[in-house]
Amino acid sequence: MKKAEDGLIMIKMNELKDLTQNLASFLKERVGVEASAQDDKVMVSKGSRSEMTARRLKVYLKRFLYLQGLRRKYRILVKGSEMNLVKLKEEVRVS
Repeated sequence: MKKAEDGLIMIKMNELKDLTQNLASFLKERVGVEASAQDDKVMVSKGSRSEMTARRLKVYLKRFLYLQGLRRKYRILVKGSEMNLVKLKEEVRVS
């Protein structure tokens, strides 16, 4: 996977916009990148110490969702330097 152009990756939180600030601080602590929260988006600029790829950032997003107890309910879609958190359809269980 290619590195993001100009070092910016945008993460659209969609329904999880109340967790935007938590994700920004999580990425700052764990990954060491500059992350700023704006409405339902998190803008991530790669740090000078490492090469930030979309694939690596996706791994950290999965970890964040797991820690929030949301990993089985949301999926991360990547297109270029843009990521979307999409809610999965819930299965209806017939008993």
